[in-house]
Amino acid sequence: YKTGAFREAVRLYQEAVALIPDDANAQNGLRLSRYGLFMADGEAAMKALRFVEAVRAFENALREIPGDPIAGRSLAQARALAQGKK
Repeated sequence: YKTGAFREAVRLYQEAVALIPDDANAQNGLRLSRYGLFMADGEAAMKALRFVEAVRAFENALREIPGDPIAGRSLAQARALAQGKK
């Protein structure tokens, strides 16, 4: 994941939604971009051993795409590692 590209995509889709609030493509693009950003943030936090931060990022990803299996597995792993670090 490339965090910078997702941040830019989120910004651009936010502008699109502001201009055309009812546009389903813009809303979906924003949701997917946010999901990608949260997943990228979670992966970066995992690599940096910041497990609590990773948990928050993966929870946010699941708010964007509920039931996503990849985010779900990542969240479970981050939670287990965060518990082990206490």
